[in-house]
Amino acid sequence: SLSANKLPPLHWAKLEFLTPVYCPMDSLVIGSRLDTEVNANACRLAFSGRLVERYDAKTDNGKIKTYTKKEKVGTVCRLGDPFRRSDDNKVVRYEVFGTDLFKKETNMSQFVGLVMETDRGE
Repeated sequence: SLSANKLPPLHWAKLEFLTPVYCPMDSLVIGSRLDTEVNANACRLAFSGRLVERYDAKTDNGKIKTYTKKEKVGTVCRLGDPFRRSDDNKVVRYEVFGTDLFKKETNMSQFVGLVMETDRGE
Protein backbone atom coordinates (compact mmCIF):
# COMPACT_ATOMS: atom_id res chain seq x y z
CA SER A 1 0.00 0.00 0.00
CA LEU A 2 1.09 3.57 -0.61
CA SER A 3 1.78 5.96 2.22
CA ALA A 4 0.01 9.34 2.39
CA ASN A 5 3.28 11.09 1.40
CA LYS A 6 3.79 9.03 -1.76
CA LEU A 7 0.77 9.06 -4.06
CA PRO A 8 0.73 7.14 -7.34
CA PRO A 9 1.65 9.20 -10.42
CA LEU A 10 -1.23 11.01 -12.07
CA HIS A 11 -1.51 10.73 -15.83
CA TRP A 12 -3.74 12.99 -17.88
CA ALA A 13 -5.52 12.32 -21.13
CA LYS A 14 -7.52 14.82 -23.11
CA LEU A 15 -10.32 13.10 -25.00
CA GLU A 16 -12.31 14.90 -27.67
CA PHE A 17 -15.52 13.42 -29.05
CA LEU A 18 -17.65 14.50 -32.00
CA THR A 19 -20.73 14.22 -29.79
CA PRO A 20 -20.74 15.30 -26.11
CA VAL A 21 -20.69 12.44 -23.60
CA TYR A 22 -22.15 12.82 -20.11
CA CYS A 23 -19.63 11.66 -17.47
CA PRO A 24 -20.12 12.60 -13.80
CA MET A 25 -16.98 13.33 -11.77
CA ASP A 26 -15.16 10.23 -10.49
CA SER A 27 -16.68 8.14 -13.32
CA LEU A 28 -14.71 5.11 -14.45
CA VAL A 29 -13.90 5.72 -18.10
CA ILE A 30 -12.95 2.73 -20.25
CA GLY A 31 -11.86 2.99 -23.87
CA SER A 32 -11.69 0.03 -26.19
CA ARG A 33 -10.62 -0.58 -29.75
CA LEU A 34 -13.85 -1.34 -31.50
CA ASP A 35 -12.07 -1.56 -34.85
CA THR A 36 -10.39 -4.80 -33.73
CA GLU A 37 -11.93 -8.09 -34.84
CA VAL A 38 -14.13 -9.49 -32.05
CA ASN A 39 -12.78 -13.02 -32.44
CA ALA A 40 -9.14 -11.93 -32.74
CA ASN A 41 -6.75 -13.13 -30.06
CA ALA A 42 -5.94 -9.57 -28.96
CA CYS A 43 -6.78 -7.24 -26.11
CA ARG A 44 -9.29 -4.60 -27.18
CA LEU A 45 -8.86 -2.47 -24.03
CA ALA A 46 -7.13 0.80 -24.93
CA PHE A 47 -7.23 2.65 -21.59
CA SER A 48 -9.13 3.06 -18.35
CA GLY A 49 -9.17 5.60 -15.55
CA ARG A 50 -11.20 7.90 -13.33
CA LEU A 51 -12.55 11.27 -14.41
CA VAL A 52 -10.86 13.58 -11.90
CA GLU A 53 -11.35 17.06 -13.34
CA ARG A 54 -13.58 18.88 -15.79
CA TYR A 55 -11.88 20.45 -18.80
CA ASP A 56 -13.50 22.88 -21.22
CA ALA A 57 -11.35 23.47 -24.31
CA LYS A 58 -12.94 26.90 -24.84
CA THR A 59 -12.02 28.30 -21.41
CA ASP A 60 -9.22 26.09 -20.02
CA ASN A 61 -6.69 26.22 -22.89
CA GLY A 62 -3.72 27.15 -20.69
CA LYS A 63 -4.49 24.45 -18.12
CA ILE A 64 -3.03 21.51 -20.04
CA LYS A 65 0.03 21.77 -22.26
CA THR A 66 -0.58 19.91 -25.49
CA TYR A 67 1.64 19.14 -28.44
CA THR A 68 1.30 17.60 -31.83
CA LYS A 69 3.77 14.92 -32.77
CA LYS A 70 5.24 15.73 -36.15
CA GLU A 71 7.14 13.50 -38.48
CA LYS A 72 8.99 14.27 -41.69
CA VAL A 73 9.62 11.50 -44.17
CA GLY A 74 12.24 11.58 -46.89
CA THR A 75 14.89 9.44 -48.53
CA VAL A 76 18.35 9.13 -47.02
CA CYS A 77 20.85 8.92 -49.87
CA ARG A 78 24.02 8.81 -47.80
CA LEU A 79 25.15 9.07 -44.19
CA GLY A 80 28.08 11.28 -43.25
CA ASP A 81 31.32 10.02 -41.74
CA PRO A 82 30.97 8.02 -38.51
CA PHE A 83 32.13 9.63 -35.27
CA ARG A 84 32.77 7.72 -32.01
CA ARG A 85 31.61 9.66 -28.94
CA SER A 86 34.07 9.58 -26.05
CA ASP A 87 31.46 9.59 -23.25
CA ASP A 88 29.56 6.42 -24.24
CA ASN A 89 31.74 5.04 -27.08
CA LYS A 90 28.70 5.00 -29.40
CA VAL A 91 29.19 5.59 -33.13
CA VAL A 92 27.01 8.44 -34.41
CA ARG A 93 26.77 10.48 -37.60
CA TYR A 94 26.35 14.24 -37.62
CA GLU A 95 25.66 14.62 -41.34
CA VAL A 96 22.84 13.13 -43.39
CA PHE A 97 22.33 13.61 -47.11
CA GLY A 98 18.85 13.02 -48.46
CA THR A 99 15.98 14.11 -50.67
CA ASP A 100 12.27 14.90 -50.35
CA LEU A 101 12.53 15.96 -46.71
CA PHE A 102 12.29 19.77 -46.89
CA LYS A 103 11.04 22.39 -49.29
CA LYS A 104 13.55 24.78 -50.81
CA GLU A 105 12.29 27.73 -48.72
CA THR A 106 12.34 25.86 -45.36
CA ASN A 107 14.24 27.57 -42.53
CA MET A 108 16.72 24.82 -41.60
CA SER A 109 17.80 26.43 -38.29
CA GLN A 110 14.78 24.92 -36.48
CA PHE A 111 15.98 21.41 -37.36
CA VAL A 112 19.65 21.79 -36.38
CA GLY A 113 20.55 19.53 -33.46
CA LEU A 114 17.48 17.28 -33.70
CA VAL A 115 17.88 13.51 -33.65
CA MET A 116 17.07 11.63 -36.82
CA GLU A 117 16.44 7.90 -37.12
CA THR A 118 16.30 5.76 -40.24
CA ASP A 119 13.83 2.91 -40.70
CA ARG A 120 16.72 0.54 -39.85
CA GLY A 121 17.20 2.24 -36.47
CA GLU A 122 20.43 4.03 -37.42
